[in-house]
Amino acid sequence: MAVLVKVPDRIEKICADIATHFQEKIRPNGFKAMVVTFDQESCLLYKAQLDRYLPSEASDIVISVSGKEREDKRYRPLKRDREAEEKLLDRFRDPNDPLQILVVTAKLLTGFDAPILQAMYLDKPMRDHTLLQAITRTNRTYGSMKTHGLIVDYLGIFDDVAKSLEFDEEGFRRVVSNIVGLKAKFPEAMQKCLAYFPTVDLSISGYEGLILAQECLPNNDVRDAFAADYSDLAGL
Repeated sequence: MAVLVKVPDRIEKICADIATHFQEKIRPNGFKAMVVTFDQESCLLYKAQLDRYLPSEASDIVISVSGKEREDKRYRPLKRDREAEEKLLDRFRDPNDPLQILVVTAKLLTGFDAPILQAMYLDKPMRDHTLLQAITRTNRTYGSMKTHGLIVDYLGIFDDVAKSLEFDEEGFRRVVSNIVGLKAKFPEAMQKCLAYFPTVDLSISGYEGLILAQECLPNNDVRDAFAADYSDLAGL
């Protein structure tokens, strides 16, 4: 499959389509996009083709550079520490920054929060939880114009949605049931912990609030009791 998805003519046509669609449907509304490619080399190939149709500053690659990639000079400009990567992602979140499209393969598909992201151009085989987590990157609300996220599937992943999202139904039911049970226990566990601090003003935060809370735990016996109750709460 790697050989097939990296055919130069195929990538060129997909990138031309992405550029046209993005400029006509996404950018005019103030949104941004993500391109999910097959692997790290594909990120390089897609970036090169996107630069033919869009300004080079309009897109950037976000990948983990490790292992053999460290010795490949093509990847060296993409090796960023955490601070540099966060600055790049903040630029992406900024509606006034020219960075419009992130090209990725594995990074940012889970946990990445950028409400300005609306379109995901998908050219990587994924399924189940991985697919679900990836496509939900586009569903964050952002102003009155964003009513939905948009997934453009170049690989036919959604030709059979049922198979692509084939979760273990029984396992899912157990998780949901467990959540319901924990939710029912949470208020009592919370009140049990708060009872240790009857005189503390909960609106006071920071160091001052911490000192007031400590004064309500005068000895080791009380501290141990609180620790046990707090452990129960945290375990929920």
